[in-house]
Amino acid sequence: MTGARSARTTALRLRFGVVCMVSIAGPGVFVGPAAHAQDPTVLAVITGTVQSRDSGEPVANALVEVHPLDDPESTLGTVRSDTAGRFRLEGYRPGGYRVVARAAGFVRQPYGARHIGGSGTVVRLSAGEETELRFLLTRAATISGRVRDSAAEPLPAMIVEAWRERYSEDGSRRLERAQSGRTDDLGEYRLFGLDPDAYLISVDVPGTLVTRPGTYPNIAPSGLHAPVFYPGVLDREEAVRVEVGAGQVRSGVDIRAAEARTASIRGRLVGMALETRASVGLIPAELAGPGMARMVETGDDGSFVFPDIAPGSYELMLLPGRSALSVQVSSLPVEVFGEDLEVTLPVLADSAGTISNAESVSFSIRVVLDEADPAVDLSSLPVQLVGLDRGTSTHGTRPMENEHGVRVVRETAGVRPGRYRVDVRAYAGADAPYLDAYYVKRMTFDNRTVIGDVIDVLEPGTRLDILLGSDGATVEGIVADADGPYFDARIVLVPEGPDRDSPRLFRSVTADESGYFHVSAVAPGAYRILAFERLEPYGYFDPVLRARIESEGARVEIREGDAVRIAPEVVLAEGP
Repeated sequence: MTGARSARTTALRLRFGVVCMVSIAGPGVFVGPAAHAQDPTVLAVITGTVQSRDSGEPVANALVEVHPLDDPESTLGTVRSDTAGRFRLEGYRPGGYRVVARAAGFVRQPYGARHIGGSGTVVRLSAGEETELRFLLTRAATISGRVRDSAAEPLPAMIVEAWRERYSEDGSRRLERAQSGRTDDLGEYRLFGLDPDAYLISVDVPGTLVTRPGTYPNIAPSGLHAPVFYPGVLDREEAVRVEVGAGQVRSGVDIRAAEARTASIRGRLVGMALETRASVGLIPAELAGPGMARMVETGDDGSFVFPDIAPGSYELMLLPGRSALSVQVSSLPVEVFGEDLEVTLPVLADSAGTISNAESVSFSIRVVLDEADPAVDLSSLPVQLVGLDRGTSTHGTRPMENEHGVRVVRETAGVRPGRYRVDVRAYAGADAPYLDAYYVKRMTFDNRTVIGDVIDVLEPGTRLDILLGSDGATVEGIVADADGPYFDARIVLVPEGPDRDSPRLFRSVTADESGYFHVSAVAPGAYRILAFERLEPYGYFDPVLRARIESEGARVEIREGDAVRIAPEVVLAEGP
């Protein structure tokens, strides 16, 4: 690529047209040493070099891995680079592979990735040929500092973690752990091997410090009962993000661990008699991030107590424990402000020993194909109710019967009244593939059309009907700039209309090494088709980005069964 592309924005032309596809052999299989007994003209070899991007110096002892296209978690072969940064992998059948390089002090890099976190390109191997690859590795970053208590004394054996904010599947922001370590006897920590990025740094008490014998037996408990963020605040919104660049060592990131004013939660189970004790869990409202869930066992009278709870939002949840009860109940929201609380958790048990929250609602769910096909097994199709109101939580569904393309959930359990998003993974999906031949064609709840996939659960006896369509459209095209095909670009279909905020309608794929992309099972409707040089998964849910791209991209009206091959040019700045 030429230097004309700016550091922050890149003009991409998204060109649609009739694409001539060449049949390529499926994912190859690593043959190993036994391959040498075969005719070498039918096997392929991968060779190459690993170098440092900033200096061009060879990287010795780098690990080079080969992965199949259909299973990136599997490894078909590995090798270490020599002192000259050279490596060689032999004995591969012709086909497509992913090749990744990693080394101490550097960021992991898939071959062909244009940026950190990119998926890279497929390495195509031909029979009897040697393919030469070159990796330029970016140096990793380091953050270090010291943790002290309110009296400026060092805090040893504390957990220190680096977090990045990322988008989740529903567009909300969550914390993703990037690195974790412990402070030493001087309260010092060092987090290394980090991607260049911005991080939240947290300090927390290890759960094993007191409970596991022999774990730092000579260290007294710190008195810290809640995670603290850099530079020393309890509220995540007040935390200061630490930015590090490639190869940067950011020292002096010191944290003064303020102690939170804690409280006790005392409670009792009411409305249920148990032959054996049950367990009650206290779970932070934000599951992703620092902080740990707690669990206590009830007394014979159903009482329980949680001591030393830091201010925050939590969910109380009755757990079956060692009793014969089999189903976890819905949670009860609890707000802690530094004052002791007295709560009751009302529960019921039926004759079968199944427990449920006294306020819970049950209803049936029915999933059917638009054209019933006995060969289609929908028994593993994920269907979830994602709670949107405070006090609601996410519920999966019980096993369903598969009968001529019809899947019936007899009854949901423990669903608290409130608003829920219905999450049906019956599509190739935005970054999360499941069944790629179908889309959600229609959804009704209590005989009313569901808009935006959101339902209001108010009373029992209703039914959720989900119709899957097998006549979805396909969209394909080629991303290119002035220098030719633009691989590793992120292609996003952004819906318009009344369901424009429905997560399932957003579709996202990555262009391959020829710039080609293909999206199947697209629901009918209006879309804008956009190309990003770089975009975090689910980043298209960002309202700031959405507002910026309202008028960008080609607006396409898609009908059932369409094969979209159009030729507008789309210019779009690089995403965040």
